[in-house]
Amino acid sequence: DYVLVKRKFRTSVQNVRAHRGATDGIGTDHHLTRAKIRLHLKCRRKS
Repeated sequence: DYVLVKRKFRTSVQNVRAHRGATDGIGTDHHLTRAKIRLHLKCRRKS
């Protein structure tokens, strides 16, 4: 499965999974998608 992210964050995506049984009974052909993302944030210094 695919998840769209900006090029800057593409190394942050760890794992992507589709849960096919999560939408039973709704009548749709879409599936619930879950992504594990690790962000490395920088601190902003106060001036």
